[in-house]
Amino acid sequence: MAVTIRDVARRAGVSVSTASAALNNKPFVSPQTRARVLQAALELNYHVNRMARNLAMGRTFQIGLLIPALLEHTFSASHFFNQLMRGIYGACRPEDYSLVLFAVENEDDLTRQMTHWAHGRSVDGFIITHPTWEMPYREVLEQSGLPYVVIGRPPDKDASRVLFVDNDNVQVAYDATAYLLARGHRRILFVNGPSRYTYAHDRNEGYRRALHTYGVPVDERLLVEAELTFVDGYRVVDALCGQVTFSAVVVLNPMQALGVMHALAKHGCRVPEDVAAITTDCEMAKYMHPPLTAVDIQPYQLGYHAATILLQLLAGEPTAPRIIPHALVERASTRRMVAQAHR
Repeated sequence: MAVTIRDVARRAGVSVSTASAALNNKPFVSPQTRARVLQAALELNYHVNRMARNLAMGRTFQIGLLIPALLEHTFSASHFFNQLMRGIYGACRPEDYSLVLFAVENEDDLTRQMTHWAHGRSVDGFIITHPTWEMPYREVLEQSGLPYVVIGRPPDKDASRVLFVDNDNVQVAYDATAYLLARGHRRILFVNGPSRYTYAHDRNEGYRRALHTYGVPVDERLLVEAELTFVDGYRVVDALCGQVTFSAVVVLNPMQALGVMHALAKHGCRVPEDVAAITTDCEMAKYMHPPLTAVDIQPYQLGYHAATILLQLLAGEPTAPRIIPHALVERASTRRMVAQAHR
């Protein structure tokens, strides 16, 4: 016969409710009582029936991670999403929550699926990446009543109503660009992400502010956007080489950066001798040839704090948006301007 929680309570000399509270790590159970209940459960080889517990509590103890981006980007940007999910897991595990990944190709796909996911109550809340200016799925989410947190800045019209975690992307782009300007570069190519994403607007603004600070006029030909893939990073720079001059490139996505590096090599351009390069930090950036100077945007912390905010919402605790700091990591792909710009 299967061991029940009544057997554990009897062995520990406590009520069934106290045994349940101890096994579910409730804070009002004394350490001595908790230890006694855990010892009884161990001796009886008792395991919590998670499904029954979840039904009784009206929760799934699952958090959904929604990534409304091209699957090619999602699974090629392995370092970022690996660290992001590790951070989410790091916050969820002590609270006994599991992480469920919902991968979709775009926001339209997400909006269609959201009705089933949200109203089916398969999770207790959502963490959503890659906010755009539209966020068409937000209405379905809010109708469901499920809490959610966005990784990335929400659109301006929703900024006061949506909880989020992000970097200061204006400052991220400003610091990367200013770093190159301080080393004498004036013709700096900026390869941005797609303009549908809110962060791309912020990084565009940071690039422009850095040029303004140094008194450098903006050449709109040096501002380009690409999908967050190797192929598109390669495509935009391959098309520019020979058309415009630049001595440095800021490309704040590692997969784009890999494509950019291949395009430069195709045109006989050496990094950093001919063109300096900066990206965002990941394992790949460390081991490219040469290793790339990078901005560390701390994806682990982005994930950890997004999950922490969501768990606070689920517990009815007060919370607020958070900005995660970044840092510049100097490597061999940048040096002071000593030669004519690459053409």
